[in-house]
Parts: sequence; C-alpha cells; structure tokens
Amino acid sequence: MPIQQTNELQNNSQDTGVTQRKEQSGSKTSSKQGQKSAIQAKQTPIQAKQKPVQAKQTPIQRNESKGVVQRNGGDDLKERMSSQYKVDLSGYKEHPNSSFPASVGADATIQGNNIHYGPGKFTEQNRKHEFGHAIDNAKNGTPKGDKVINGKNIDTTREKAAEKIENTPVQKTVDPVQMKSSQGGLSSLLPIQRITTQDRQIRDKANVGVEVELRNITVTRTDRKWNKKAGLEFLTTGGVDGQFVTDQHQGKSAIIEWASGHPPFSQTNKGKDQQDQVDKIVEIVNSKTTGKLTELVAALQPHLDIGNVKNAHTDVKYKRNNASETQTQVNVEIPFENIGRIPGGNQKSKDVANLFTGSASKNARDVFVKSRKAARRLASQMLITWNGNNVHQYGNTAKNSIASLLTLFLHAEVNGATGGGKDAQGVLFKTGAGDLTRLALNADGKVVLWYCIHRNDNFIDALVDKARSVYKEVYKGRGGKRAIQSLESRVRAQAEASFKVGPHDVEKDIRWEDEHTNGGYTDTVDEDWYEQDNTYMREDEVDDTRKYKWADTRYLSGVKTGKTFGTSTHSSNDNTRSEKYLIAEVRRNDNEINKLVKMTGISQQQRNKLHKKIRSLQTPIR
Repeated sequence: MPIQQTNELQNNSQDTGVTQRKEQSGSKTSSKQGQKSAIQAKQTPIQAKQKPVQAKQTPIQRNESKGVVQRNGGDDLKERMSSQYKVDLSGYKEHPNSSFPASVGADATIQGNNIHYGPGKFTEQNRKHEFGHAIDNAKNGTPKGDKVINGKNIDTTREKAAEKIENTPVQKTVDPVQMKSSQGGLSSLLPIQRITTQDRQIRDKANVGVEVELRNITVTRTDRKWNKKAGLEFLTTGGVDGQFVTDQHQGKSAIIEWASGHPPFSQTNKGKDQQDQVDKIVEIVNSKTTGKLTELVAALQPHLDIGNVKNAHTDVKYKRNNASETQTQVNVEIPFENIGRIPGGNQKSKDVANLFTGSASKNARDVFVKSRKAARRLASQMLITWNGNNVHQYGNTAKNSIASLLTLFLHAEVNGATGGGKDAQGVLFKTGAGDLTRLALNADGKVVLWYCIHRNDNFIDALVDKARSVYKEVYKGRGGKRAIQSLESRVRAQAEASFKVGPHDVEKDIRWEDEHTNGGYTDTVDEDWYEQDNTYMREDEVDDTRKYKWADTRYLSGVKTGKTFGTSTHSSNDNTRSEKYLIAEVRRNDNEINKLVKMTGISQQQRNKLHKKIRSLQTPIR
C-alpha cells in the first residue's frame, strides 16, 4: 500500500537555498520565489517507498534525527558510483531517520553535502537517486528552481536525470580514475531534491469492468441466421453500463454477453454495482422466462443502462435456459511494466502472476512465470548486445519494459500451441505484443529492441528456443513433435510480424509506418494492410478475385482475438509520472477474481479481500 505522508510546516529564517524534490499531493505551492533559491521537486506514482530530495536550502534537522553516517572511503555503493560516473562523492554525509524530508513531503533530501532520509527510507534505491542528483549537479550545474513549497525553494526540472542514474546498474568494481569534484561544502547554496509517492492516484484511475456471458438466456431470431462473418454483433445501442452483444451464435440462436463499462477503479464500489445488476438480470429472466429482447431490455432499464435494442434486432426473442448459468470474465487494467518484473518482499502482492488462481489456470500460471523468467534473461542479453556496441548505455528501465513485452508474447504463443484457444491462457492480455511495441514499450526499450531484432536473427531464434523450452516444461511435450514444430513456426512468424520490419522496398511502411526513416518504432499504425504475394498492400488494393491467405495486421499481435485493444495512460495527480495500462481478461470461472461478480454473490468480507487484491495488482512496482 502507498505510504501517506503529511507536510510539517517548518519556519526558519536562515533557509535560503534551493530544494530539488518530487512534489507530494497536498503540498502548499506558490510560483512566487522572491529572493529564495528553488527546490527541485517531483512526485513518484504508487509505490511504497519514496525517493530523495536535493536542496539549495540548509536542511532543518530535528531532534528525531538518529545520527550521521559518514561513509567516507568505506562505502562500497558510493565508491562504485564515484568511479562509474567520474564524480567524487566521498564528502557526502548521510542522515538516516531524519524528520526533515517530511517537511517537504519527501522520503529523502539532499542539500549541499548532507543527505537526509526519512524513517525507513535509507535504502539503496533512494541512495542511488540522491547520488544521481549529486552527479548530475556536478556535471551540469545547480538548477535555480521553479516552485516554492512551505517556504522552501523547489526545483522540479532535473528528476529524469537522477532517475536515469538510479535505474542504471552500478558497476561491480572501483577503477582508480581522476574524478570531478561534486558540489559539496556550501550546503546553504545547493538545492534540495525530493521524491514523493503518488501511486494511489494512478491506481484509482485504472479501470475494472466485467464481461458476463448470460448462458442462462438464449436469444433466437426468425428473420435470418446470425452473421458469422460479422463476428461481434451489437444487440443494443449502449449506455453508461455498457451494452448487450453477441459473438457466440449458431444458426438462428445465440448467447447474450453483457459487456459493462470500464469505470475508474475508485468508482466501481468493489464490484457491488455489477453484482447487483447481474442479480437483477437473473431475477427478471426468472420472473418472465420468455419474451422479446425489447421487453427484456425495457424491464432492465431502471437497473441497467445499456441503451435500446438496435433496429436490426427488434424481432429477436429470448428464452430462459435452465441448463446453463452465467459465466463471468472480470477485466482488470494492470500496469504494463509490472508484467516483466518479479517483485519481492512487501511488493509481492503486486506480482502479475497473482492474476492466475484456480486449478483451471495452473498450467497457464506456470507458463506465465516461466515465460517471464525467460523474457528477463533475453532482455538482459539484448542490453549486453546494445551496451557492448554503443556509447550510450541503457539499464533496468529498458530491461523491465522489454521483459514485459516478451513475457506477454511468450505467454500467448506457448498457451496457444495447446489448441485450447483463449481459455488456455487463463488470463488473456488483450493488447498484443505488436501493438504493445508501439503503444507501451518505453523509449529506451524501443531503441534496444529495434537494434537487436534488426541486427540479426539471433534474438528471434532465442525466442523460438525459449518458447519450446517453456512448452516442454509445462505441457510435457503434449502433441509430440508436430505440436513443437507448429509452435516454433508460429513463434518465428509472430516475432517477425510483431517486432521486425522487412526491407523498405518489400514491406514498405506496413506495420510501424516510418521507422525506416526514424530508425525506431513509432507511435502510429495502419490496420488496413493485408498480405498478398509475400508483400503488403492496402485493403482497397487487394485483388478479391484471387485466393490468397491475407493477414490482417490485427491478427499479428499475439492475442488471437482478432480485435484491437489499445492501452490506457494514467497519471498521478500532479502529472509528474504516468503509467501505461492494458486490459487483462480473467478467463476461468474458478479464478477468485471472477467471483467478484457471480450469480449467487459473495460476502462483503470476500469482496473486500478481492478489492484489496485488485488494488495491489493495479499498483505500479517501484
């Protein structure tokens, strides 16, 4: 759960410096700086730990401060970072359990050569961040500041530089080199930099929805058969609570699916609203077991806003099917970059693997966990390849993003090889790998992935090898050699379609538009391209008279839904940090999350437990 902090207003006429920090929601801010130097500030989203603050002000030390950690010469982290960045950090003094950070709503602050950490915040990650500020200031000068908070001058312009250093792996050895002196000594002239948590605000903007297959209701039309080619047909016009649709039909009969809206998580009332609405559907159908669809929708209108029956379906009839009940699929938005990370300690509740519960999803969970492990290894190999051949170096920011992408790719392909369709995945991640490359992969990850995938075919070969290995481990070679060969062929084709762009004169700008010009994946994609004669052309250019196996690019993503699902971006209240989210559809009825909405309902105690679980799953890992 996120840490809540309150600001303590501290008045001291001698505070005249700049504080660099991540601003916390609720802090008193002003654009008037007067004669004071600024504090650099920035907020961090949902995380249980906050990051440090750097300031041009002399930090106020209270009696709660438990002492000073000199760490001169004997501090391994400080020495390694000094050597790695060629900046002398030996003069910095660290004060754990200090009350000063709370005065600017922070976990830690750096002012001059004094670094203050709040209680429980003396962590390696926080230290790396604050040393990052010191290194950045030594190389680029001290910032002036752009805000005033609680009378302290704050600067929010330099957080990205510190974060980059924080997220870069630290070298293992210390090299004897000439180092640039960092800006210690004149502590009253240096800024305070700080980081605070805002993850709760991001999480509460993420969405929860339900898809309820009303298998207890059969709808029948008399005018014609359902159009199989149309796939999903919309039965109602839609409203605040979603709409009735159907994509499961045979002949003239079909099953209704209620697709709810996706309200912000904080507005879902822990699933109670959807449960009440499902109960009302069942109650009304039980009271009148047959009739016209228009009559059913009209009876539901006081309880369920799904619009009116569309004109094409006004003659459709419904009937209560006593042999079946509802099947619920809860849709939960989760942070994209949580997928490829393996959290430990008090962050374990955020593990995306926790989405998988129930015996029906055991194999799917095993595939996910093993795919993630394989994806992280492959992402590490990509970083080694990039960093070994390029001056600009990338670290964990790129690794975690690539690992999330490759985890989803492997999970979808390995489970798909069983022939079990979407249910085999246990949890269906509804944005595929191809579109995630464009929509969710962070900038560092895009550069590394582009470089490695287009450098040679070794990484696609590695994906094939890892998919084969995971399949054999979990499914014990089910289907024999033929199944393995089919998987290998599918993974190779999907990887090339999702991650790789062919020669410009063959595939032109098909999947990723102008990355040939930019040398990286861009943010736009045109879905109206089809494959014909081993090349791609627009839909209106395709020769319909010839029998070709065309490939709509929506099918190249790895999700096997044939539908396009984008990602959402949710930001903290102060807009200093944002997260990419994608929809995870919980497929199996025995998954505890799907118990959030079921015919018989659940106790409030169970619902509260699931509410807490979903909150954790929607909280970014830091």
